Amino acid sequence: MEVKSHKLVDPDPFTIAGTFMTLAALVLQFVQVRQGASSGKTTPHAVRDQNLGNLDDQCSTCEDAAKKLLRSIERGSRDVDAELYNRPHRVGYKLELDQASHSMFRHNFAQFMTTVGGVSMWINHIIAEDTHLAGRLGDHLHGSLGDLAASLNQVLEQGRANREAIHAGKQALIALHDAIEAELGKGN
Repeated sequence: MEVKSHKLVDPDPFTIAGTFMTLAALVLQFVQVRQGASSGKTTPHAVRDQNLGNLDDQCSTCEDAAKKLLRSIERGSRDVDAELYNRPHRVGYKLELDQASHSMFRHNFAQFMTTVGGVSMWINHIIAEDTHLAGRLGDHLHGSLGDLAASLNQVLEQGRANREAIHAGKQALIALHDAIEAELGKGN
């Protein structure tokens, strides 16, 4: 009787945590824009609300995709803390998943990256088309995200744990959702 080996597939945890960092950096663009936002474009309220709604929908989709991705990794890894969360943010480490888990990971990671791209598209659209709105979102985010940029830089420069990078992306999405809700609630 032949014993089948269970080949393990090893995606690099850096790519996972790096995508969460990209998400956080995208949201932080609003904070950067806020300083020069007083002399820029504006859009009519209906268009503004539609743009905010589209961004908020994309953020919700991205949040769902992130949860699915992390769940698939947690289910497929023998020790997710050691292989992903507590690993230093450096290229070249292994996250070992069996082939079935890797198949689910591959699908979920592609979905997550696609939704991060959608968030990027709407953030950059708002920055280009409604500088005032981008600035107001930046004002909301500045208070809630505080030192997030410094934290991201420490993850990169000091090779801090991937957990911090992943948390930064999640935190940025939540803060952006809150900023959108505050802006829509104003009705300006």
